Amino acid sequence: EQAGGKRICQCGVVVDPNSAFCQQCGTRWKRQHSVLEAGGFTTLPIWRQASHNNLPLARLTGFDASMSPKTTTSISGRGKLGKALDPASKRRCTWDVCILAFLMYDVIVLPTLFLDFEEPAIFKAMSWTLRVFWTLDVPLSFLTGYRRQDGEIELRLDKVRQHYMHGWMLVDLVMVIGDWALGADGEDDVSSSGARSVKMLRASRMLRMIRMVRIYRIALLSRKYAVLFHYKSLSANATVALEIVRVIVLMLLVAHFIACFWYFLGSHRFNAGTDVADAWMVVSGTESLDVGGRYLVSYHWAMSNFVGNMNLEGNTTAERLYSIFVLVFAFMVLAVVPPRITALMTRLSTAAVEQNALLTQLKLYLQDNGASAELAVRVERVAAGALRVHQQKTPESDVKLLRLLPEGTRSALRWEIFSPRLLIHPLFRRVFDQSPALGQQICHKAVSTTDLADEGVLFQAWFSSDLPVMYFLSSGKLSYTHATALESEEVGPGSWLAEPLLWTSWIYRGDAIAQEDCSLLVVSAKSFQDEVLKSSLQKEVRRYAEQFVKWLNGLEADVLTDVSTPRLVKQTVFLTDSAFRTRVFSEPEEHAYFKTPSHSLTPNGTCEFAI
Repeated sequence: EQAGGKRICQCGVVVDPNSAFCQQCGTRWKRQHSVLEAGGFTTLPIWRQASHNNLPLARLTGFDASMSPKTTTSISGRGKLGKALDPASKRRCTWDVCILAFLMYDVIVLPTLFLDFEEPAIFKAMSWTLRVFWTLDVPLSFLTGYRRQDGEIELRLDKVRQHYMHGWMLVDLVMVIGDWALGADGEDDVSSSGARSVKMLRASRMLRMIRMVRIYRIALLSRKYAVLFHYKSLSANATVALEIVRVIVLMLLVAHFIACFWYFLGSHRFNAGTDVADAWMVVSGTESLDVGGRYLVSYHWAMSNFVGNMNLEGNTTAERLYSIFVLVFAFMVLAVVPPRITALMTRLSTAAVEQNALLTQLKLYLQDNGASAELAVRVERVAAGALRVHQQKTPESDVKLLRLLPEGTRSALRWEIFSPRLLIHPLFRRVFDQSPALGQQICHKAVSTTDLADEGVLFQAWFSSDLPVMYFLSSGKLSYTHATALESEEVGPGSWLAEPLLWTSWIYRGDAIAQEDCSLLVVSAKSFQDEVLKSSLQKEVRRYAEQFVKWLNGLEADVLTDVSTPRLVKQTVFLTDSAFRTRVFSEPEEHAYFKTPSHSLTPNGTCEFAI
């Protein structure tokens, strides 16, 4: 109960309002032990006291507008000839996927032209499809922007065309003209036309191998998407596993190239018009096999140069020279690839050993301190989840190179990463819009990240925080159970929690527990207050704080909550307008915040904002 503004336990002892337990009898505050009355909230002293530190933030912090994300993502202005296609757009990405698929087709199929078999109809159809595709790719490359060395995306069409003309345009044109020249000469009918000699067939297929030059596009695409989509990161174990798979696949493709040319050296096609008695196929008796059998023998020979041994040697001069070349190449590959795979496997095993050691240490601690079996199982499960989440993410504190960057660069990086997630809150959106300098300083000084594993507890009812913080849920789902409610509600991405801690003394009104792995932004109340009081917007934010606390005092005790309900979202919009002296709408639906397609209120009371 409350008497004269004080909390009195049922045992008669006056209890600290910030404590969740009675110091005398140890009773935990519950509904039947304490009657929560509405009102009683006061604005934090820091928002009430006058401040003369009203200098522009740009002078205080050295804010550089050129480092803002608004100017680092792209050059949106049109050039003399118009605006180019964004290289990260869905249409361009779809085209790049087709490029990658056709390149992989060439990598696998073109070496098989060395084999002595009649090309199937599908190969001929694909040849014409590729000619049309690569022909269309040339003008499209003229219209696609590119990322400059300073990290900006160039979209001015005149600059884009100059960049392509001084780059790979000549190579692309030569390849396209060569493809059409071979098609006009009837190279697709060479294998079935008796009027063509065997030498003409061999020359035609050798010329088609020039298409392999397009493999450079794979390197360009990998470099492009490594920059554009670097934030699409995987866990450390998944990254190592994918790297091992990439090395193995690359080795298999190299062996495919070597095997196809070795097949060609021993076939009648290469030795046409000469004595083929010394060819390796004839000497080894492989000639009696079908095409597939001869290819498998060739592939076995190619792999044996890297690992193992095979009793198959070259007999002609060309075969011996090729064997020597492959052995030298294999020596260089073996000097690089096995150590790399060994290092990757060591990283995987080391991570597993460290994880097992930490879990074993935790089990010993729980056993030594007599933890109950039920609690021990729960703690171990949550700890294992926390380890898994930690391995999937790369905390900023683990990136040592970031410490070497200038503070201005680190500030711009954090501003670009954090600001889109904070814009779901109307006040942050208004502050960032009117003062990007203050927004950058808030993201740099007051915002951090935290990850919560499945079943992890974010906070509990009737507990207060020693370091007051506000949370923004970026991914995952939380289960929030109000202290007076029987059922829990689901909190999804786009929600914020514990906003009152920025403005007043607050005790959590419910339990927030992760339903799955969650990622959250944490806004430190102390750092947020310090940065705001340095800015020219301190009066507006003070006004918002006073009105927010006044609104809290007008609510019933059962309505007070830690999460952003639809009622709280609407109220923050109106309080922001009022604090910044803009128009206050009488009906929520009249406000532009609820009309724009980038905002929506979900049925569970979360506000979604698409950047």
